Amino acid sequence: MAGQTQGADGRPGTYAPLEVEKSLYDLVADPGERQEISAAHPEVVAQLEQVAEAFRAELGDTLTQARGSAVRPADRLPDESPLSAGRSPSGPPTSSM
Repeated sequence: MAGQTQGADGRPGTYAPLEVEKSLYDLVADPGERQEISAAHPEVVAQLEQVAEAFRAELGDTLTQARGSAVRPADRLPDESPLSAGRSPSGPPTSSM
């Protein structure tokens, strides 16, 4: 984080997001990430991009401004969720005993 304010007393410093290009490495053969291999393996890059898009569609992504289909307020479950059965309208589980 060169050129950025460091944290102190348990408080984080300031930081700026880094622009990082897409890259692909064989971490078994090249754990130091010295040889970028995406050009040699476009099918792997395409497969990884499909997986990422599926997760963005479900979870959302602030980078692409995508709103995910499974995004909900942190303290709420959908009414049809099996976990929401037995909950009172105010939230905590109700006891059947």
